[in-house]
Amino acid sequence: MMNIEKYFSNKEVSVINVTVKQAELFLLELGSFYPFGTILTNLEEIKPVSGYLGDDRPEHNDMIDFLHKVVEERVKTGTCRFAVICVDVFVNQTIHNQVIKKDALELKVLNKNMKWENYFIPYVLTNDRLITFSEIGILS
Repeated sequence: MMNIEKYFSNKEVSVINVTVKQAELFLLELGSFYPFGTILTNLEEIKPVSGYLGDDRPEHNDMIDFLHKVVEERVKTGTCRFAVICVDVFVNQTIHNQVIKKDALELKVLNKNMKWENYFIPYVLTNDRLITFSEIGILS
């Protein structure tokens, strides 16, 4: 399973766990999902962040840009302390000199310096609707 405690505080880990659990539910039910966010408010509440862009099938990058703006505004106004945007992506992994495309969750985390950091959690979703997550990491 994921080893996220080495990167984040206990409260931040709680936000990430809620985010990953929601992504898991989307994957098990739908097989994929549109980007969404989760925030930790200044009142220590964990809340979802999403939006409607006027289209039932918006471009993923448009949704990510929208979520970035919403979250950054909440941090600037002091209503949000920590934020994660979750995106269903593919990552390339090299094994024995062969590049393999793998499914992963990309967690875009807004750090204290108002910079977005990207963390990746590879996963395997079987035909039997079982999902296994690997350890969280940073891909360069």
